[in-house]
Amino acid sequence: MPLALERVSFAYGARSVLAEVTFALGNGELVCVAGGNGAGKTTLLRVAAGLLQPTAGTARVADLDPARAPRARLARRLAYVPQEHAQVFPFTVHEIVLMGRYAYAARFALEDDSDVDAARAAMARCDVLALAERRFSELSGGERRRTLLAQAFAQQTELVLLDEPTASLDPLHASRIFATLRDETRTRGTAALVATHDLHLAARHADRLLLLADGALVADGPPDDVLRSPAAERAFGVPFHVGTLPDGGRFVVPRT
Repeated sequence: MPLALERVSFAYGARSVLAEVTFALGNGELVCVAGGNGAGKTTLLRVAAGLLQPTAGTARVADLDPARAPRARLARRLAYVPQEHAQVFPFTVHEIVLMGRYAYAARFALEDDSDVDAARAAMARCDVLALAERRFSELSGGERRRTLLAQAFAQQTELVLLDEPTASLDPLHASRIFATLRDETRTRGTAALVATHDLHLAARHADRLLLLADGALVADGPPDDVLRSPAAERAFGVPFHVGTLPDGGRFVVPRT
Protein backbone atom coordinates (compact mmCIF):
# COMPACT_ATOMS: atom_id res chain seq x y z
CA MET A 1 0.00 0.00 0.00
CA PRO A 2 1.77 3.22 -1.13
CA LEU A 3 0.00 5.43 1.44
CA ALA A 4 -2.17 4.81 4.49
CA LEU A 5 -3.39 7.26 7.13
CA GLU A 6 -5.11 5.95 10.25
CA ARG A 7 -7.05 8.36 12.48
CA VAL A 8 -4.58 11.17 11.74
CA SER A 9 -5.06 14.44 13.59
CA PHE A 10 -2.91 17.54 13.49
CA ALA A 11 -3.02 20.85 15.31
CA TYR A 12 -1.01 24.07 15.28
CA GLY A 13 -1.01 24.72 19.01
CA ALA A 14 -4.64 24.88 20.09
CA ARG A 15 -5.95 25.14 16.51
CA SER A 16 -7.08 21.78 15.13
CA VAL A 17 -6.44 21.39 11.39
CA LEU A 18 -7.00 17.66 10.80
CA ALA A 19 -9.39 15.48 12.80
CA GLU A 20 -9.02 11.67 12.74
CA VAL A 21 -8.54 11.32 8.99
CA THR A 22 -8.40 7.73 7.72
CA PHE A 23 -7.88 6.59 4.13
CA ALA A 24 -5.48 4.58 1.95
CA LEU A 25 -4.20 4.74 -1.63
CA GLY A 26 -3.58 1.66 -3.73
CA ASN A 27 -1.15 1.28 -6.61
CA GLY A 28 -2.39 2.91 -9.78
CA GLU A 29 -4.95 5.17 -8.06
CA LEU A 30 -5.37 8.85 -8.86
CA VAL A 31 -7.11 10.40 -5.87
CA CYS A 32 -8.00 14.08 -5.49
CA VAL A 33 -8.50 15.98 -2.24
CA ALA A 34 -11.05 18.79 -2.35
CA GLY A 35 -12.56 21.19 0.15
CA GLY A 36 -13.01 24.86 0.84
CA ASN A 37 -10.21 27.23 1.79
CA GLY A 38 -8.76 26.22 5.15
CA ALA A 39 -10.23 22.71 5.02
CA GLY A 40 -6.83 21.11 5.70
CA LYS A 41 -5.77 19.94 2.21
CA THR A 42 -2.20 21.27 2.32
CA THR A 43 -1.67 20.06 5.88
CA LEU A 44 -2.87 16.61 4.88
CA LEU A 45 -0.29 16.42 2.08
CA ARG A 46 2.47 17.71 4.35
CA VAL A 47 1.68 15.01 6.91
CA ALA A 48 1.71 12.37 4.16
CA ALA A 49 5.06 13.73 2.92
CA GLY A 50 6.59 13.52 6.40
CA LEU A 51 7.03 17.28 6.72
CA LEU A 52 4.65 17.36 9.69
CA GLN A 53 4.35 14.83 12.51
CA PRO A 54 0.72 13.93 13.29
CA THR A 55 -0.58 15.07 16.66
CA ALA A 56 -2.34 11.70 16.84
CA GLY A 57 -2.73 8.67 14.58
CA THR A 58 -0.30 7.18 12.09
CA ALA A 59 0.84 7.85 8.53
CA ARG A 60 2.66 5.19 6.50
CA VAL A 61 4.33 5.40 3.10
CA ALA A 62 4.73 1.72 2.21
CA ASP A 63 6.75 0.40 5.18
CA LEU A 64 8.03 3.81 6.29
CA ASP A 65 6.97 6.42 8.83
CA PRO A 66 7.43 9.47 6.58
CA ALA A 67 8.18 11.85 9.46
CA ARG A 68 11.01 9.67 10.78
CA ALA A 69 12.43 7.90 7.73
CA PRO A 70 15.78 9.03 6.25
CA ARG A 71 14.96 11.56 3.55
CA ALA A 72 17.00 9.85 0.83
CA ARG A 73 15.23 6.55 1.51
CA LEU A 74 11.83 8.26 1.56
CA ALA A 75 12.65 10.03 -1.73
CA ARG A 76 12.70 6.64 -3.44
CA ARG A 77 9.12 6.07 -2.29
CA LEU A 78 7.44 9.45 -2.67
CA ALA A 79 7.74 12.70 -4.59
CA TYR A 80 6.14 15.85 -3.23
CA VAL A 81 5.28 18.97 -5.24
CA PRO A 82 4.24 21.86 -2.96
CA GLN A 83 2.15 24.89 -3.86
CA GLU A 84 5.13 27.23 -3.65
CA HIS A 85 8.77 26.57 -4.48
CA ALA A 86 11.41 29.19 -3.75
CA GLN A 87 14.58 28.71 -5.79
CA VAL A 88 17.46 30.90 -4.67
CA PHE A 89 20.20 29.71 -7.03
CA PRO A 90 19.95 30.22 -10.82
CA PHE A 91 19.54 26.57 -11.78
CA THR A 92 18.32 25.63 -15.23
CA VAL A 93 15.19 23.57 -15.85
CA HIS A 94 17.35 20.57 -16.70
CA GLU A 95 19.26 20.91 -13.43
CA ILE A 96 16.06 21.26 -11.41
CA VAL A 97 14.60 18.10 -12.93
CA LEU A 98 17.87 16.20 -12.42
CA MET A 99 17.61 16.98 -8.69
CA GLY A 100 14.79 14.46 -8.63
CA ARG A 101 17.42 11.74 -9.14
CA TYR A 102 19.48 12.47 -6.03
CA ALA A 103 18.05 9.51 -4.09
CA TYR A 104 19.55 7.11 -6.65
CA ALA A 105 23.07 8.59 -6.69
CA ALA A 106 25.97 7.31 -4.63
CA ARG A 107 27.33 9.86 -2.18
CA PHE A 108 29.23 12.66 -3.94
CA ALA A 109 28.66 10.95 -7.32
CA LEU A 110 27.57 12.81 -10.43
CA GLU A 111 24.51 11.83 -12.41
CA ASP A 112 24.91 9.05 -14.98
CA ASP A 113 23.27 8.40 -18.35
CA SER A 114 20.23 6.73 -16.77
CA ASP A 115 19.61 9.84 -14.66
CA VAL A 116 19.88 12.12 -17.69
CA ASP A 117 17.56 9.86 -19.70
CA ALA A 118 14.98 9.81 -16.87
CA ALA A 119 15.13 13.60 -16.60
CA ARG A 120 14.72 14.14 -20.35
CA ALA A 121 11.80 11.72 -20.51
CA ALA A 122 10.10 13.51 -17.61
CA MET A 123 10.65 16.92 -19.21
CA ALA A 124 9.17 15.68 -22.47
CA ARG A 125 6.08 14.34 -20.68
CA CYS A 126 5.54 17.66 -18.92
CA ASP A 127 6.20 19.78 -22.03
CA VAL A 128 9.29 21.57 -20.67
CA LEU A 129 12.00 19.88 -22.75
CA ALA A 130 12.26 22.98 -24.93
CA LEU A 131 12.92 25.00 -21.76
CA ALA A 132 15.76 22.75 -20.57
CA GLU A 133 18.45 25.46 -20.65
CA ARG A 134 16.26 28.27 -19.32
CA ARG A 135 16.80 29.51 -15.78
CA PHE A 136 14.06 28.40 -13.41
CA SER A 137 13.85 31.95 -12.06
CA GLU A 138 12.97 33.25 -15.54
CA LEU A 139 9.97 30.98 -16.04
CA SER A 140 6.30 31.86 -15.76
CA GLY A 141 4.30 30.40 -12.88
CA GLY A 142 2.83 27.73 -15.14
CA GLU A 143 6.22 26.75 -16.57
CA ARG A 144 7.58 26.39 -13.04
CA ARG A 145 4.68 24.09 -12.13
CA ARG A 146 5.37 21.86 -15.10
CA THR A 147 9.10 21.81 -14.29
CA LEU A 148 8.45 20.68 -10.71
CA LEU A 149 6.08 17.99 -11.93
CA ALA A 150 8.83 16.79 -14.28
CA GLN A 151 11.19 16.64 -11.30
CA ALA A 152 8.65 14.49 -9.45
CA PHE A 153 8.28 12.13 -12.42
CA ALA A 154 12.07 11.87 -12.73
CA GLN A 155 12.15 10.44 -9.19
CA GLN A 156 10.18 7.42 -10.48
CA THR A 157 8.49 6.82 -7.13
CA GLU A 158 5.45 4.71 -6.27
CA LEU A 159 3.68 7.71 -4.70
CA VAL A 160 3.33 11.32 -5.91
CA LEU A 161 1.82 14.06 -3.74
CA LEU A 162 0.81 17.28 -5.50
CA ASP A 163 -0.58 20.45 -3.95
CA GLU A 164 -2.60 22.49 -6.46
CA PRO A 165 -0.51 21.38 -9.48
CA THR A 166 -2.70 23.27 -11.97
CA ALA A 167 -2.60 26.64 -10.22
CA SER A 168 -1.33 29.32 -12.63
CA LEU A 169 -1.77 26.99 -15.61
CA ASP A 170 -3.83 27.82 -18.68
CA PRO A 171 -6.71 25.39 -19.44
CA LEU A 172 -4.71 23.43 -22.03
CA HIS A 173 -1.74 22.73 -19.75
CA ALA A 174 -3.97 22.12 -16.72
CA SER A 175 -5.83 19.44 -18.66
CA ARG A 176 -2.55 17.97 -19.90
CA ILE A 177 -1.17 17.78 -16.35
CA PHE A 178 -4.11 15.67 -15.22
CA ALA A 179 -3.98 13.54 -18.36
CA THR A 180 -0.27 12.96 -17.73
CA LEU A 181 -0.96 12.01 -14.11
CA ARG A 182 -3.67 9.63 -15.28
CA ASP A 183 -1.25 8.03 -17.72
CA GLU A 184 1.45 7.79 -15.02
CA THR A 185 -0.86 5.89 -12.69
CA ARG A 186 -2.01 3.51 -15.41
CA THR A 187 1.33 2.73 -17.02
CA ARG A 188 3.64 2.71 -13.98
CA GLY A 189 1.17 1.84 -11.23
CA THR A 190 2.05 5.07 -9.43
CA ALA A 191 -0.37 6.27 -6.76
CA ALA A 192 -1.12 10.00 -6.94
CA LEU A 193 -2.74 12.19 -4.27
CA VAL A 194 -3.66 15.64 -5.59
CA ALA A 195 -5.05 18.57 -3.62
CA THR A 196 -7.06 20.70 -6.03
CA HIS A 197 -9.76 23.32 -6.37
CA ASP A 198 -10.40 22.25 -9.96
CA LEU A 199 -13.46 20.07 -9.47
CA HIS A 200 -13.99 19.73 -13.21
CA LEU A 201 -10.61 18.05 -13.76
CA ALA A 202 -11.00 16.01 -10.58
CA ALA A 203 -14.36 14.69 -11.78
CA ARG A 204 -12.95 13.91 -15.21
CA HIS A 205 -9.74 12.14 -14.20
CA ALA A 206 -9.78 10.98 -10.56
CA ASP A 207 -10.66 7.48 -9.40
CA ARG A 208 -11.76 8.84 -6.04
CA LEU A 209 -12.44 12.17 -4.42
CA LEU A 210 -11.67 12.85 -0.76
CA LEU A 211 -13.73 15.72 0.64
CA LEU A 212 -12.41 17.63 3.64
CA ALA A 213 -14.45 20.02 5.76
CA ASP A 214 -12.98 21.68 8.86
CA GLY A 215 -10.19 19.11 8.86
CA ALA A 216 -12.47 16.08 8.84
CA LEU A 217 -12.87 13.60 5.97
CA VAL A 218 -16.60 13.87 5.27
CA ALA A 219 -16.78 11.89 1.99
CA ASP A 220 -14.62 9.42 0.07
CA GLY A 221 -15.77 7.82 -3.16
CA PRO A 222 -16.25 8.25 -6.91
CA PRO A 223 -16.11 11.97 -7.78
CA ASP A 224 -19.65 12.02 -9.20
CA ASP A 225 -21.12 10.57 -6.02
CA VAL A 226 -19.14 12.84 -3.70
CA LEU A 227 -19.92 16.04 -5.62
CA ARG A 228 -23.63 15.25 -5.76
CA SER A 229 -23.76 14.47 -2.04
CA PRO A 230 -25.20 16.66 0.74
CA ALA A 231 -21.69 16.64 2.25
CA ALA A 232 -20.34 18.54 -0.78
CA GLU A 233 -23.10 21.12 -0.56
CA ARG A 234 -22.34 21.64 3.12
CA ALA A 235 -18.58 21.81 2.53
CA PHE A 236 -18.75 24.36 -0.31
CA GLY A 237 -21.99 26.14 0.57
CA VAL A 238 -23.48 25.40 -2.85
CA PRO A 239 -24.89 22.31 -4.61
CA PHE A 240 -23.27 21.05 -7.80
CA HIS A 241 -24.50 19.70 -11.11
CA VAL A 242 -22.30 16.96 -12.56
CA GLY A 243 -22.88 16.39 -16.27
CA THR A 244 -21.52 14.17 -19.02
CA LEU A 245 -19.60 15.46 -22.05
CA PRO A 246 -19.90 13.91 -25.54
CA ASP A 247 -16.60 12.06 -25.03
CA GLY A 248 -17.81 10.55 -21.78
CA GLY A 249 -15.91 12.98 -19.56
CA ARG A 250 -17.50 14.94 -16.72
CA PHE A 251 -18.10 18.62 -16.08
CA VAL A 252 -19.04 20.27 -12.79
CA VAL A 253 -20.93 23.53 -12.33
CA PRO A 254 -22.41 25.06 -9.16
CA ARG A 255 -26.19 25.37 -9.00
CA THR A 256 -26.41 28.98 -7.90
